[in-house]
Amino acid sequence: NSENAFVEAIINLEPDNESKNKLITTGSEEGGFAELAAGLGDYKVTITKLQGRSGDEKHVIKIEAEVVVDGESSVVTSIGEFTLSSKPYSFDRFFTSTGYAPNDVVMSGMNITSTMYLDNEYSQIGSSQSGNAGINIKAEVICAGTLSINNAPINSDGTETFDITVGNNLIMTYNGGQGGMNLNGGRIRVGGNLIQGTAFNYKNDTDVYVVGDFISGRPSDDNNCEIYVNGDAAFFGNETYRGKVYVNGDVFIDKEVNTGDKFPGGITVGGNVYLCSASSFYSAQKSWIESHGIDSSRIKTYSDSSIRFEAKQNENESAYNALRGNMDKARSLAGGASAYSYVWPSDSFTCESLQNVKAKINEKVGNPEYSNWDMTKKFINEDGTYAVTPINYKFDNSTAPEAQDSRFAGTGSNLNQLVVSAEKFGQYVIMGDVRITAGTWDGYNIVFDTTMPDGNDIDMYVYLPANCYMTKNSETSYTFSTAEDDEDKFNCFRWNNQPSGLFDGWFSVLTKGKGSVIFVIADNVTYFAQTRLFMGHYNLLKQILPNAIASDGKVTNTNSFSEDKVKAIMRTTDTDVKKRTLFKQSVVDTYNSTGGLHNNLFIVAINKNSDVNFDMQYNTFCGF
Repeated sequence: NSENAFVEAIINLEPDNESKNKLITTGSEEGGFAELAAGLGDYKVTITKLQGRSGDEKHVIKIEAEVVVDGESSVVTSIGEFTLSSKPYSFDRFFTSTGYAPNDVVMSGMNITSTMYLDNEYSQIGSSQSGNAGINIKAEVICAGTLSINNAPINSDGTETFDITVGNNLIMTYNGGQGGMNLNGGRIRVGGNLIQGTAFNYKNDTDVYVVGDFISGRPSDDNNCEIYVNGDAAFFGNETYRGKVYVNGDVFIDKEVNTGDKFPGGITVGGNVYLCSASSFYSAQKSWIESHGIDSSRIKTYSDSSIRFEAKQNENESAYNALRGNMDKARSLAGGASAYSYVWPSDSFTCESLQNVKAKINEKVGNPEYSNWDMTKKFINEDGTYAVTPINYKFDNSTAPEAQDSRFAGTGSNLNQLVVSAEKFGQYVIMGDVRITAGTWDGYNIVFDTTMPDGNDIDMYVYLPANCYMTKNSETSYTFSTAEDDEDKFNCFRWNNQPSGLFDGWFSVLTKGKGSVIFVIADNVTYFAQTRLFMGHYNLLKQILPNAIASDGKVTNTNSFSEDKVKAIMRTTDTDVKKRTLFKQSVVDTYNSTGGLHNNLFIVAINKNSDVNFDMQYNTFCGF
């Protein structure tokens, strides 16, 4: 928030650097304090850091406030020692799309093993392809906007229990043979409408709560899978609901439903039921609807056989409007009116109440605050030049690092391992063109070392501008160019920026020390994670795969960094669910005196035209 950003700005001032030791704001500039000074004339506030580094708790600052009232200027100066601290990171949010940029988010090709937070207006998990799109959801998904789950297996092992929470609409219209919706006792809560095609049978005590409308052609396979709809519901397809169904509004049955009883588990309807009298299955439909205690006065009929309630394969959110229009048309032709009666059995505590469902959605979606790491001004001067010298380097297996860049002297760098030390490079780093130009081709790596001599390790911010031109040929097939003729088209950042081709050898980006490392992707840039790229803390890799680190500094075989090996060092069975994402205390204690052990690496695509691409196989990222 703005208050926290102000504190961060003061913390990051450098007292010994005249160009970086002041903050100045005026009443006329955008982002100034004008709203706090109604009635005053022009004013200027200057804050100067006199003492204190970014890692310190106490800072000495001088505040000069110059205010003009009726043409008379007065200046008030105060100097004091302040204890400043910024809010901590939300360490339980491993995978987060903050929604700061108005992008859609589309994901495929990964296992989701910890809670995923999506604060965007529209997010898509899985792709519209056969197979399973290489994605498997094994942990909770919380989406503030609309969520489309396409060709993605849900809890395929059936061993995890988790919820899916959606603030707006949930779309599940692509059937690629991905199996059922098995939350193993978990709950789906949808704040808007749920539009479902013929994908995702509900299994194994997976209950569904929908605040809006429910349109579905997919059944519940088990009698303990119950569906609760607050709005209207439309059913199509020829599969049955073995679990109970409760609809507070009206129910619409598609004319082609020919199942015998569509609801062997039972259905309770608060409103009316609409049937097409021109359907060849009308009599049968009417009979089994009446068998659920719905008398003929609440069964409304229309004769227009063109009206359908079928959500077709791969339809998107916009399909709801047409389906909702058909429901309204059927109601109008039948001479009915929208009817509603609350029928959820929440008073008997057999299900959640509507009020409780809304509260849980609001609680989980919440109003989260994320650190805004748009650090562009720290890297780029007002005239467009870089504020620090970029790192350009060739792993040529012959030239010493300090011979290519004097800043590497005394950092522990060698021909195989490049150490970017916070002590030598400072808090802000810009990456340029780094590439492997000579064998051996496997094991080269870059280490960002946050360690400081006084023990107050600092956070490092690493800017990733475009260093090549990328074009996509097909799924997981790309072409790259670093040619000067293409420089004005550069749109991609790669760690090993070889002139062309897809590098598939071992390359690692490691961090050392207790400080965080924040990688900031520049605007209009795609961050491309190459095959076998490993990113994580040095001690985390050492703990899980000690044999991956060679004595000459090379790092290989990181694809053995498996989910099971990660879980083995985490508190996965803790009674406090949030603590299951923490490392075991005994593991953390092992590295207290040697740089700590954490996963505080952040890949930040904060600009609306930035992108992250983890398509390639065997790339591992241990962070946020």
